[in-house]
Amino acid sequence: MIKISCTYGYIAILLAISLLVLPSIALALTNVYRMDLTIQKDDTVKLKIFELLPSGSITKFPTTPTDYSLKMLSKNEEIFKTYLDVSFEAWPDQGPPIQLDEANLYLRLPYFENVEKIEIYHGEKLIFSHGITGFNWMEFLIKYWVYVLVVVLTITIFIVVKKYYL
Repeated sequence: MIKISCTYGYIAILLAISLLVLPSIALALTNVYRMDLTIQKDDTVKLKIFELLPSGSITKFPTTPTDYSLKMLSKNEEIFKTYLDVSFEAWPDQGPPIQLDEANLYLRLPYFENVEKIEIYHGEKLIFSHGITGFNWMEFLIKYWVYVLVVVLTITIFIVVKKYYL
């Protein structure tokens, strides 16, 4: 009778750990590209940051057409397209808007395994292109080792509980 209650205790502990860990794992599986860039009025684009994040939400993009658009391509076929909200005005609390020479964009783009490049257009004019190399799993694992450690520990606990107590 004691062994049965211990077994249920270990199962309860395993379930509690799993419930704490699973949301993190689910978030870790929703990769997004982080892209921070500056667009100048003369259509010069400076990429500040481009990286793959293990989790995050995608930027809410305009639903109506704008002057600027972004495409994600695979083998020169469009797999994702959106419009960008680019503004060269700053709105102070009081007074008229201030005209700026550049606009900063902080984008979170959906992850596609087969994406090869990202392009930004001003109207029909291509103003920026960024090639994406293959995804490096080892770099991802090193950068986000905490997620990997949690997954490995959960699997280990599950195996031990199953082997010795079930």
